[in-house]
Amino acid sequence: MSKRPSMSSESEPGGNEPKMKREDEDEFVLKMLAALSNEKIQEILEKVVGRVLESYDKKFENIDHELVAHKDKIQMLENQILELNSKLEDIKKNISKMDVKGGEESSSPGGGVESAEEKERKRSIIVTGIPEYGRSEREAWYWDQSCMSKILNFLDIGGPPVSMYRLGKRVGRNRMMKVVFATSFDQKTVLARAPKLKNFPSGPVKVFIRPSLTKEQRVEYSKAQRDKFLSRSRVNSFPPPTNSNVSPPQVVDDPMDGMGNRDGDRSAQQI
Repeated sequence: MSKRPSMSSESEPGGNEPKMKREDEDEFVLKMLAALSNEKIQEILEKVVGRVLESYDKKFENIDHELVAHKDKIQMLENQILELNSKLEDIKKNISKMDVKGGEESSSPGGGVESAEEKERKRSIIVTGIPEYGRSEREAWYWDQSCMSKILNFLDIGGPPVSMYRLGKRVGRNRMMKVVFATSFDQKTVLARAPKLKNFPSGPVKVFIRPSLTKEQRVEYSKAQRDKFLSRSRVNSFPPPTNSNVSPPQVVDDPMDGMGNRDGDRSAQQI
């Protein structure tokens, strides 16, 4: 009859297993410490750690370069935003100026800003000497249209004006008339042919045409006309003919500013 193993002998292997593991771990630690104390092992570890750190240094250096590049891009974008804001402010100012002037502004060839008033002035003429007539506004308008049509027909001007109107208030004297053409070419053509008006059959009334000018331009223009007037007087010893295309010194006393605004309540001087 065989002997059965006792319970104590069966439980011994299970009870000794944790103790063996602890001994193995302790032995492994001792061996590792002994290995780490070896100079060759230490040199190898230093090289490995050095290479790892060098690799991380390169990665961090690349990250630093990328951060610098991103900062430069952000700075460039901020500068562009500032520039756009500045341009936007300029556009707002120009819009405000256009609202005040009531017209469109555009760049002139000289790089400045040419207002709608200036563009209209280059298409306009000022006519003096046309008498006013009419018991009603409609009759007065028809009279002015008829007179101006005869003048343009005499000068052989093909393009009709786009508008014409008297300047200032009616206070008993014949007011000047502003005539606006479609293009500046038509205006220049009329001014070039204006000297022919000395032969215009207008009776005792003489018709004169000059360009539409600002107040400052009129001062210079009238000075030039006065100098020409005095020069002719000295050379010929008698006043120049009055039937020229521009009324002589009366332009200085002209109360108009050339754009329909009056400096006073006086009307235009009658030639």
